[in-house]
Amino acid sequence: MGDIKDKTVAIIDNLIFFFFIALSLFLPISNAVIESSFGVIISLSILIFFIKHISLSKIKTFFSYKINLYLLLFFLAIGLSIFNSGVLWRKSLGAWLFKWGEGILLFYFIQIFLSKNNIRVFVRVLVLSTLVVSINGIYQYIHGYGFIRHFTLMPARNLIAIRSTFPHYNNFGGFLSSIFFIVAFIELNKNKVNYFLTLKILFLLLIISNLFLTYSRGA
Repeated sequence: MGDIKDKTVAIIDNLIFFFFIALSLFLPISNAVIESSFGVIISLSILIFFIKHISLSKIKTFFSYKINLYLLLFFLAIGLSIFNSGVLWRKSLGAWLFKWGEGILLFYFIQIFLSKNNIRVFVRVLVLSTLVVSINGIYQYIHGYGFIRHFTLMPARNLIAIRSTFPHYNNFGGFLSSIFFIVAFIELNKNKVNYFLTLKILFLLLIISNLFLTYSRGA
């Protein structure tokens, strides 16, 4: 019975990892894949909680780390904006629960279910996806449309902005401004210089070029 339980848990762990990889790969490309992957991860996580009988004390250890506590405080703080949303309070509440809330849960599940090696794979796939959508952004700027999803350029005040695979240039700019620091840390935080340093710097310059071409004020 114990062997069956262990095998079941191992299969579920592998499935969770697979859908985390799918989520990281399609994060800047497809909302449908993101939401589907998130739904599967949530369902499998609930299932594995019941199988492994994870105690409440183990769940509470999540908040024993300062970074997790600060993240929770940040989540609660931005929730205060709901009270100043006026007639749009329903929309603000939905964004707070189902946008930021999803992010908090994913951050939690990554720490619970993914090993350090799996997290490295997850982030590497995200970096690869960023490279692809950045190349797509430059292609879109040159040809007027992207080779992924075939989105066209978008008017931005008196300019024409790129948006790559995103519905709006602000979304693309926001993604790039966040991912830039992750990529910079991963690619440049090395103890010694290697032969790929030039390519890594060019990759960062590619992200910066895309960022400027979004003409996004917020980004």
